[in-house]
Amino acid sequence: MKKTVVFIFLSIAVLLVSLRMDYFSDRLQGESLAVLAQFLSIVGDGITLTGVCVFLLVFGIVFKKGHIRNSGAYGISVIIAASFFVHLFKITFERPRPDFGNTDILFFLKNPFIFDFSGKFNSFPSGHTTVSFALAYALSRSYPRLSPLFYAIAAMVGFSRIYLGSHYPSDVAGAALLGLGVSMFLFSETRKKHWQTWLFISLAIFISFFKLGSLLLFDVDEAVFSEATREMVGTGDYITPTYNYEPRYDKPILFYWLMSLAFKLFGITEFSARFTSAMFGTALATATFFFVKKLYGQRPAILAGLCLLLNLEFFVYSHSAVTDMTLAFFITAALYSFYLGYQMSSESGVLSSELNNKWYLLFWVFAGLAALTKGVIGILFPAAIIFIYLAASRELSKVKLLLAPRFLLIFSAIAFHWYIAQFYINGWEFFNAFIIKHHFQRYTEVISSHSGPIYFYVPVILAGFFPWAAFLPNAIYRGFKGKGIYLFGAIWFLAIFIFFSISRTKLPNYIMPLFPAMAIITGLAINDFLENGLKKIWLYISCIFLMVVSLALAIASLFALTQAKLEIAFPPVFFWGTGISFLAIALFGFAMINEKHRLVSIGGMAAATIALLIFVRTYGGPPVNLYLQKTLYQYSVYAGKNLLEDGALATYNINQPSIVFYSRRKIFKLDGESGLRELAAMKNSKSLIVITRKENIQELEEKFSLTLLNTDGKYAMLANTR
Repeated sequence: MKKTVVFIFLSIAVLLVSLRMDYFSDRLQGESLAVLAQFLSIVGDGITLTGVCVFLLVFGIVFKKGHIRNSGAYGISVIIAASFFVHLFKITFERPRPDFGNTDILFFLKNPFIFDFSGKFNSFPSGHTTVSFALAYALSRSYPRLSPLFYAIAAMVGFSRIYLGSHYPSDVAGAALLGLGVSMFLFSETRKKHWQTWLFISLAIFISFFKLGSLLLFDVDEAVFSEATREMVGTGDYITPTYNYEPRYDKPILFYWLMSLAFKLFGITEFSARFTSAMFGTALATATFFFVKKLYGQRPAILAGLCLLLNLEFFVYSHSAVTDMTLAFFITAALYSFYLGYQMSSESGVLSSELNNKWYLLFWVFAGLAALTKGVIGILFPAAIIFIYLAASRELSKVKLLLAPRFLLIFSAIAFHWYIAQFYINGWEFFNAFIIKHHFQRYTEVISSHSGPIYFYVPVILAGFFPWAAFLPNAIYRGFKGKGIYLFGAIWFLAIFIFFSISRTKLPNYIMPLFPAMAIITGLAINDFLENGLKKIWLYISCIFLMVVSLALAIASLFALTQAKLEIAFPPVFFWGTGISFLAIALFGFAMINEKHRLVSIGGMAAATIALLIFVRTYGGPPVNLYLQKTLYQYSVYAGKNLLEDGALATYNINQPSIVFYSRRKIFKLDGESGLRELAAMKNSKSLIVITRKENIQELEEKFSLTLLNTDGKYAMLANTR
């Protein structure tokens, strides 16, 4: 375990250094050693290395050299395993090779693909380097004296990929670590025990990062957070976030800091804007897996982890440049920490010990980070859930352990320092905007027209937690009848659900922090179903829900393919892929009735859900993104490139923050009569571009003699003649 932790931290350090080297990769390229580099690339090709291993295997068999035979067999095994993970991560990260690094994002949107057969957009990780280091480790086990030679050849293969311009340094560094990691695992004594764990973590990375950077930022929230972070990096002001170079008090600072770090590492791109959410999505799924594994073992952990990973809500918000996944992680980590400390004190009978105090300390650390991510709910939710749980368990006396002065001091140091600094700098303006508007008014009034009925989150959960929502009623029922984590999870779920159902302002992302609770109690319910079965009423509810909903969605997909006239042009493969995935879920739901097929049915539903998410993201996301964002993106880039430095970019009667992000300049937001007066004063003093809705064209042309540059979809771009 210690070796694994050390390897992980060293890997992170190496990757961070290599990312900085990416900016200088062109200096590592050349022509003088091109022939040698091409030869080394041939040596490191998977086919070449497989041929070497096959030769060793055959030679060992023919001449009865067991040592050589085993070396060949082990080599083939590590090459196959390494190649699997190489292609998994190539599909996931979809990084353009250096020669195509400036490819416009519209290329990906107009040409969606799962597998890149052209080889232009699969830079990370380097396949040559991965298999070379994987084989170097395997052969070094058999021939330790030759290990320097094996690793030297692998390193030269990696360098040749950079020298030829086929990969960035970070592609090669990541590949070397991946190859070593895969090979080390295959040779470890615990591989049979831990292979499911590492496979789950790989799935978590795949789901959270899959095609993360190949969609334009969506308006409004993604673009606002990304632009505010871009301005933070540009101005160097890491205390007061700004949007359009004016203070933005909507959210606390931590998420901006994390996004700033990603921008520093990867550059200002869509991938780096969403990196923080994907990272915490992976961390949340992994933490949930290990939490349940510690309490109940491997299979319940896998089931709970799959319930959390494989649903639309998790997928969307692990791919969104918004705070919700980060907040969900910190709230969840705080609650996991409390429960582990509580369980240890309950099992030992000792109220306070060094070990459970460490867990309680972690509770306050994570709660402080949650409060620094989204304000008071970062501590309100964990505190309320714990209080209700201890009251229901008749152990309220244990609250005192959490309220030790040193814990409160640590929480205050983490959570309050930025608030104090912000109030000192911006005073009551900050207090009124952040505390009054975005806490009290957002809960008691409708903000930005985001209202909804009290049952708003019921369909959100049914759709967002599909297909596992079929088991949720039974899971909640079991939760309130049970004790321990069952009761804890049910209270966690219900507390957040009721809180936001009462709130006047409603959005689907608000309930993201209850998804880990749903995943745990649902995963445990499914595990109990596999082991002991269900009462017929619960079995029929689950099966009927899966069959009816999935069949309806499958029919809707196929109907839309042949009959519906949609405003958004989805490709046929989207309807076929989603329709077949829904149909598969329906069939597996029906198969669950038979006791012999239940485990296969759950596994089949998980596989079908993975396929569904892949088709939705690959072939559904781009048409929607093009429909909503393409025109604004093109207008913004045009304005940013063609306006003079003292020119003005304005919007009229629209609120689309992506214009600020993609134009890389401050805009003048003009609305109503006051906006028209400002526009009249502006049009004769400087070069001007106005982006607005199509219905405003005639008004702007007639009143201000603006020239129509382009109109496309819902939007139009006009300019004066200066």
